[in-house]
Amino acid sequence: MNNFKVSVLISTYNSGYYLKLAVDSILNQTIGFENIEIIIVDDKSDDDYTLFLLDKYDKKYSNCKVIILEGHTGFPGQPRNVGFENATGEYVIFMDSDDTYSLDAFEVMYDAAKREDYDFVITTFKRVLTNGVELYKHPDFLDKDFYRFNSVEENLNLFKLQPSLWARLIKRDFLIENNIRSVEGVNAQDLEFVVHTLLCATNFVYLSKFPAYNYSIRDRSNDMSSIRNHNEKLLNGLKNGYFATYDLLRRFDKESYFSIFFQTHIYFYLDIMSKSSVNDEIKTNMIREFSPILKKQFELSPDFASKLFAPIKEDLFNDDYEELVKKLNKNHKAILKADSIYETFYKNENFNTVRFNNFNSDEREIFFYPLHNRRIYSKCSITNIDSDFDIYRITSINAVEDKKSGQQVFSNESPVYRISGDFSKGSFIEITFTICEISDIEFKMIKNNLALRKKNKKLSNENKKFRKELDFYVKLLNTKPYRLAKVLRGFAQKIRYLKRAF
Repeated sequence: MNNFKVSVLISTYNSGYYLKLAVDSILNQTIGFENIEIIIVDDKSDDDYTLFLLDKYDKKYSNCKVIILEGHTGFPGQPRNVGFENATGEYVIFMDSDDTYSLDAFEVMYDAAKREDYDFVITTFKRVLTNGVELYKHPDFLDKDFYRFNSVEENLNLFKLQPSLWARLIKRDFLIENNIRSVEGVNAQDLEFVVHTLLCATNFVYLSKFPAYNYSIRDRSNDMSSIRNHNEKLLNGLKNGYFATYDLLRRFDKESYFSIFFQTHIYFYLDIMSKSSVNDEIKTNMIREFSPILKKQFELSPDFASKLFAPIKEDLFNDDYEELVKKLNKNHKAILKADSIYETFYKNENFNTVRFNNFNSDEREIFFYPLHNRRIYSKCSITNIDSDFDIYRITSINAVEDKKSGQQVFSNESPVYRISGDFSKGSFIEITFTICEISDIEFKMIKNNLALRKKNKKLSNENKKFRKELDFYVKLLNTKPYRLAKVLRGFAQKIRYLKRAF
């Protein structure tokens, strides 16, 4: 019989300092580290610091087991399965090596799980961005702190929750009895895994307002989370993960759940494909392979063919995938995107001109992303727009203005401009702009200078107000009644002085 309440299964690859933060958040859990088992499965790292940490943890903690795979797989599925096969805890939880847990996470989750012997406990989480933290909330689960279910059929909106595998404490015996394992060699394996648990569960709970996990999303060009790197590997991995989930629904005879489940994920997949820098030939092949899921969604949900995806529907059912990709690239969400080389945009700090021909939309606003696949600290400005559309105005989104250069400054986000106008009649828009990267320190200096300018302006306005009041009282004291009162006050003081003297 084991003594561990929770087994934390960490899959890692060249995580370095992030792995240290992850393990530190486990060492200090309020449930007591003696009640926790850590199993770290490394996907054949070659980073010296990561290897140093793995060796350190393996030797220092008796309840920490380190397993290094013989070869690099590139996906989390196999490391998670290896970790699970070596787990002995009553409950297990799967952790990414670049995230952390809140210090009372396991105590709260374990106590909730034991309350009625739940199959698993779901919690919410915090998204940790470079420029802030936000709490994940789903609009269908805002009324209560605690939602108990005997089946997913009691509320199919559970399928709409983000498949946050790392925020779910699961009974190990439940996974063994239902033969639930991670799909290997795909990106969206957590999606298939979470759906599998929901289909098998008969007793589980959702703590909708308890953020147990800190989900780190990194967007720097030299330090980017895998989900932000919209490359061919991610697109293929997601596609294969979606098909694995579709096979799971068919295996359980639950294809009726398809539409409610896949709609959000199809939006996500097409969105990142439109942002991806992979060439159109690769995109065309991917859409061709993905088309069975996309077609089924259109068939089951006619309303899915809204303004967002209506332009591609005809091409999809005519199997004209090349034209579909062209439309997806051109007018997805009526957002203009500049497809150019990374260095062109801000390392050379030169002027750039992009032209969008045969572009038209019923929208009154379009959005221009000079760096649609990059999130950086940047200075940016649109220097000219030439178009046969009627342009009303141009505004930047979430930017502050640098008074010195006159440029807009963006805080580690994709620079975005809102262009307002009538885009129903016209044929082209040509945008000339300049953009350069700045450091986070320079951004903070600019922001602090702006704050000081605002403060100085406020103080200046207050000083003007005080000067007006002072001038008023000076003038008032120089009027005849106040001068007479001053003379009488002087006489009164002299009389009091004479009385005291005699």
